[in-house]
Amino acid sequence: MAKEVPFDGPKDAPYYLIGEAPGRQEVEKGKPFVGGAGNILRKLLSESGIGRVECRIANVMRIKPPKNNFNIFSQHEVEAGIEYLKRDIGECSPKVLVPLGNHALKAVYGVTGITNWRGSILWSDEFKCKVIPTVHPSFIQGGNWEYAPISRFDFSLMREEVDKPFDPPLYNLRTGMTFGETIQEIDRLKQSEYLAFDLETTRAQAGGNAIITAVGFSDELGYACSIPFMKGLQSAWTAREEFRILDAIKELLETPSIKVIAHNSQFDMGVLAYTYGICVANLWRDTMCVAHVLHPELPKALAFVRSLYTKQPYYDHWSSLGGDWFLRYNAMDAAMAFEIAMNMEPRLEALELTTVYDKLVGNLIPVLMGMQIRGMKVDDTKRDAARKFLEQELIDTQHELDALAGETVDALSPKMLGNLLYNKMGLPTQFSKTTGKPTTNEAALMKLSKKYPSKMFSCIIKIRGCRKTISTYLDASLVDGRMH
Repeated sequence: MAKEVPFDGPKDAPYYLIGEAPGRQEVEKGKPFVGGAGNILRKLLSESGIGRVECRIANVMRIKPPKNNFNIFSQHEVEAGIEYLKRDIGECSPKVLVPLGNHALKAVYGVTGITNWRGSILWSDEFKCKVIPTVHPSFIQGGNWEYAPISRFDFSLMREEVDKPFDPPLYNLRTGMTFGETIQEIDRLKQSEYLAFDLETTRAQAGGNAIITAVGFSDELGYACSIPFMKGLQSAWTAREEFRILDAIKELLETPSIKVIAHNSQFDMGVLAYTYGICVANLWRDTMCVAHVLHPELPKALAFVRSLYTKQPYYDHWSSLGGDWFLRYNAMDAAMAFEIAMNMEPRLEALELTTVYDKLVGNLIPVLMGMQIRGMKVDDTKRDAARKFLEQELIDTQHELDALAGETVDALSPKMLGNLLYNKMGLPTQFSKTTGKPTTNEAALMKLSKKYPSKMFSCIIKIRGCRKTISTYLDASLVDGRMH
């Protein structure tokens, strides 16, 4: 019978940390988090001013999984482990639950996607305490060292929040406006000193334009609105109404006195200029670019920067719910850009980096946007030659891959590759950082290739690269001889 590793730490500890399952060293010593991952955890706690004695440390499962693969546990085994875990949490009444990784997050909060939810301040009605997820230390140990400073931030957040009451941010997100209300709202926004905007668009195709599906605006903390342009596949307005709204937005964004804020403004402003002839007059801050100035080593996506500069939990899943939730997502993006910009500004000034942004980074945005709109002139003769070369490379590499595998392999099929690598070859299953599900993405292949050297991995990566280059660039339609 497998040896159980009991939970560790005082039952009255304010922090309750939840891992996934013990490893070999934990089984040998009868204590959770004493191996390599435990060393990382100890360092994160120390750097954040949290003592291990202040923590109750548990796992979803108390026994080591075969081959260190959590997914080998049966559903019945996992359910029993979660039941035991929840009973212990109920007996402890912690102030902050800290799920470390996807399995722990799902066990206590019912969702997956740890890299999305990390850094969110959540509330559990079941346990009557805060929940602040972060990645598992073994994830960092496995080569994802870029998450070390991110986890350090998350642990510092836990320390800051442990004695505070749960006080979730409240936002007034205005959607569902009539045509008249929309025009009135845009007229009101023309008096703004600062104005954040965010576009949702269709995907641009070669020879076609990206079309706005919704535009969000925020001119004060805690408030934003969203104006729809599409409802499903239909326009949200009559042609006359849409023209009036676009004309009002043009006047709004081309007002020089308004300091405009956007996240990844080069894209949004490019769509406005290229498709609608709207030129933003006074871009004050691009929060993505400011994030790069302040934190060059960290991710720049709005979902990540939000976790550093606001208390708003993860909400990107709203966009897939459709209807009013899609508009609330759009409005929240605008609200986040506004709040992030306001909260970034003191740090930008304190580090004396305002001039760096204003004179170097900010001035490059319209230049790069202009290059993007004009596109790149393409030599058709050389492009045809490059296509023929890569097509032959693709054929040769595919033959080599099939010979190595002993069967025909579709390098673009995650299902086929997963079956080949994880079932037939018996290699350890790799999991996505975002979804927690099995993956055969490039990071997984690179990780496997280091431990199990085989030319098969480089063949798969090369085939994917060749196909992407051909479909994205060499087969792309040109507009006036230019690629956009």
